[in-house]
Amino acid sequence: MKKISIIISAILIIFSSCETILDIDLPEGDKHIVISGIMTPDSIIKVQVSKSKSVLDTASIKYMSTAKLKLYEDDVFKQYMEYTQNGFFISTIIPQNDKEYKITADYGELKTATAKSNVPHIVNILDISKTQVTTTNGTENHIKIKIDDPAGTENYYFIAMKSLVYEYDENGNPTGKYFEYSKYLSSKDPVFRNGFMNFNLNGMDGLVFSDESFNGLDYSLDITAGYTYTPDKEFDNSTLYKIYLLSVTKDLYYYILSFNNNQVTTNDPFSQPVKVYTNIENGLGIFTAYDFVSDTIRIEYPY
Repeated sequence: MKKISIIISAILIIFSSCETILDIDLPEGDKHIVISGIMTPDSIIKVQVSKSKSVLDTASIKYMSTAKLKLYEDDVFKQYMEYTQNGFFISTIIPQNDKEYKITADYGELKTATAKSNVPHIVNILDISKTQVTTTNGTENHIKIKIDDPAGTENYYFIAMKSLVYEYDENGNPTGKYFEYSKYLSSKDPVFRNGFMNFNLNGMDGLVFSDESFNGLDYSLDITAGYTYTPDKEFDNSTLYKIYLLSVTKDLYYYILSFNNNQVTTNDPFSQPVKVYTNIENGLGIFTAYDFVSDTIRIEYPY
């Protein structure tokens, strides 16, 4: 087989970029259905469907508006998914944690593509604490997130943080609303040894990790909030942060690791490009899920 690059449409509801390049060994001219989507237990199931193409193909991405998508819950057919626009198909079903969801996609003479996933159960945040370390660069702020990892199962996580800035009206009065700004994370915690690189997931910059080294134990994750801050009018010497702990599927965990490694090796002329992980049978893309919990912490700054 001749090695070619296939461009797939990215998950617009997940990623900030418009397309992702997958290096895959395929017969030249072979085409596949691409399914991309992520499930959460607070929204209907929605995926984007397109047709893969060679990197030599200069035509725009072809969305499959006439594809036939069937949605199953625990292998029981529930409904045909309805096409909307820009390649998106929607259902009326909100996924549940204890159910497996399967989507089959048919289009022309292409092989039927099958995608399966389930929504993981949340893992609770037991406590959030903070410490400050004075360095030559200033005051470094550390946040400890203690999680309650369940025993007997492999668990995969994504940690993200946003700074909250309160909204004020034209008269300077608080509206009761606030803006969330995603914050780039850094950490020296050993759980990130398999991939310390931020990834943007649904507008959240964060880090992925597993419970391989602490399965069934309470674990205090150490992340660095950095040196800078965005003050608000009520607390002009502090920042309120919102911590998101996502329980993600194994597929999403490996997708993020492979995607990050692909970005690194693609820019390195001396490295073999890493293939981006896919869980679509007879197709390309990623169909996955997550659930999450969140909590807040305020950090004061000595200014």
